[in-house]
Amino acid sequence: DFGTGYSNFSRLNDMAADCVKIDRSLIRDLPRSEPIVKMMIAMCKLMNVSIVAEGIENAELEAKVRELGCDEIQGFYCARPMAATSMTEHLQTGASV
Repeated sequence: DFGTGYSNFSRLNDMAADCVKIDRSLIRDLPRSEPIVKMMIAMCKLMNVSIVAEGIENAELEAKVRELGCDEIQGFYCARPMAATSMTEHLQTGASV
């Protein structure tokens, strides 16, 4: 969850990360946090790191983060939390997450 807590730019050099998840607090605060999110996405693209936007709860928000360049989304818009057995069934029906 980049953008909160112990995450900072120098730690990205120390980790062998192939994916960065933008914290939902930044996503929830769009468009106010848009300059920060754009900067994070640009930095990840330069580092060849994929980007997950956390906290996507509707189609409008998904469209916005896709427009900004996020590769993947996570949130209630994809699916509500579920047990592993339910997840297997969910995926077997062809649902996307």
